[in-house]
Amino acid sequence: MEAWRLGQTRRVRMRSDWEKVKASCMLRAVRAKFAQHDEAREELVATTGAIRAPPSTADWQVTNGLIIERIREEFRLTKGLYHATNATFRHLPKNR
Repeated sequence: MEAWRLGQTRRVRMRSDWEKVKASCMLRAVRAKFAQHDEAREELVATTGAIRAPPSTADWQVTNGLIIERIREEFRLTKGLYHATNATFRHLPKNR
Protein backbone atom coordinates (compact mmCIF):
# COMPACT_ATOMS: atom_id res chain seq x y z
CA MET A 1 0.00 0.00 0.00
CA GLU A 2 2.89 2.34 0.75
CA ALA A 3 4.28 1.87 -2.78
CA TRP A 4 0.89 2.71 -4.28
CA ARG A 5 0.59 5.83 -2.12
CA LEU A 6 4.04 7.03 -3.15
CA GLY A 7 3.15 6.45 -6.79
CA GLN A 8 0.16 8.76 -6.51
CA THR A 9 2.22 11.80 -5.57
CA ARG A 10 4.79 13.77 -7.51
CA ARG A 11 6.72 14.69 -4.37
CA VAL A 12 8.81 11.56 -4.81
CA ARG A 13 11.46 12.06 -7.46
CA MET A 14 11.29 9.55 -10.32
CA ARG A 15 14.27 8.23 -12.18
CA SER A 16 14.96 10.13 -15.39
CA ASP A 17 14.40 7.14 -17.67
CA TRP A 18 11.14 6.02 -16.02
CA GLU A 19 9.03 6.32 -19.18
CA LYS A 20 11.44 3.96 -20.95
CA VAL A 21 11.62 1.33 -18.19
CA LYS A 22 8.24 1.37 -16.45
CA ALA A 23 6.71 -1.49 -18.49
CA SER A 24 9.79 -3.67 -17.90
CA CYS A 25 9.63 -2.94 -14.16
CA MET A 26 5.94 -3.86 -14.06
CA LEU A 27 6.62 -7.03 -16.05
CA ARG A 28 9.23 -8.15 -13.50
CA ALA A 29 6.95 -7.29 -10.57
CA VAL A 30 3.93 -9.14 -11.98
CA ARG A 31 6.08 -12.15 -12.88
CA ALA A 32 7.42 -12.27 -9.30
CA LYS A 33 3.90 -11.93 -7.87
CA PHE A 34 2.58 -14.95 -9.77
CA ALA A 35 5.77 -16.97 -9.22
CA GLN A 36 5.32 -16.61 -5.45
CA HIS A 37 1.59 -17.39 -5.28
CA ASP A 38 0.69 -20.87 -6.52
CA GLU A 39 -3.08 -20.44 -6.31
CA ALA A 40 -3.07 -17.12 -8.19
CA ARG A 41 -0.72 -18.59 -10.83
CA GLU A 42 -2.95 -21.64 -11.39
CA GLU A 43 -6.01 -19.41 -11.63
CA LEU A 44 -4.23 -17.22 -14.18
CA VAL A 45 -3.11 -20.19 -16.30
CA ALA A 46 -6.70 -21.47 -16.36
CA THR A 47 -7.99 -18.27 -17.97
CA THR A 48 -8.44 -17.80 -21.71
CA GLY A 49 -8.66 -14.82 -24.01
CA ALA A 50 -7.79 -11.21 -23.46
CA ILE A 51 -7.28 -10.05 -19.89
CA ARG A 52 -8.94 -6.86 -18.81
CA ALA A 53 -6.65 -5.27 -16.26
CA PRO A 54 -7.96 -3.09 -13.43
CA PRO A 55 -8.81 0.49 -14.43
CA SER A 56 -5.96 2.96 -14.58
CA THR A 57 -4.97 5.37 -17.31
CA ALA A 58 -6.06 4.05 -20.71
CA ASP A 59 -2.47 3.25 -21.70
CA TRP A 60 -1.66 1.47 -18.44
CA GLN A 61 -4.85 -0.57 -18.51
CA VAL A 62 -3.89 -1.92 -21.94
CA THR A 63 -0.23 -2.39 -20.97
CA ASN A 64 -1.11 -4.18 -17.72
CA GLY A 65 -3.47 -6.50 -19.59
CA LEU A 66 -0.72 -7.35 -22.08
CA ILE A 67 1.78 -7.93 -19.27
CA ILE A 68 -0.56 -10.31 -17.46
CA GLU A 69 -1.28 -12.15 -20.73
CA ARG A 70 2.46 -12.49 -21.33
CA ILE A 71 3.02 -13.89 -17.84
CA ARG A 72 0.17 -16.35 -18.40
CA GLU A 73 1.83 -17.54 -21.62
CA GLU A 74 5.21 -17.89 -19.90
CA PHE A 75 3.71 -20.09 -17.19
CA ARG A 76 1.81 -22.14 -19.76
CA LEU A 77 5.02 -22.71 -21.70
CA THR A 78 6.76 -23.73 -18.48
CA LYS A 79 4.02 -26.29 -17.89
CA GLY A 80 4.28 -27.44 -21.53
CA LEU A 81 0.63 -26.64 -22.27
CA TYR A 82 1.27 -25.32 -25.77
CA HIS A 83 3.68 -23.40 -27.94
CA ALA A 84 3.15 -19.64 -28.23
CA THR A 85 4.46 -17.65 -31.14
CA ASN A 86 6.74 -14.64 -30.85
CA ALA A 87 3.80 -12.53 -32.06
CA THR A 88 2.20 -13.10 -28.65
CA PHE A 89 4.90 -10.95 -27.05
CA ARG A 90 5.63 -8.37 -29.75
CA HIS A 91 4.13 -5.38 -27.88
CA LEU A 92 5.97 -5.90 -24.61
CA PRO A 93 9.52 -5.16 -23.50
CA LYS A 94 12.08 -7.92 -23.74
CA ASN A 95 12.41 -10.23 -20.75
CA ARG A 96 15.36 -9.00 -18.67
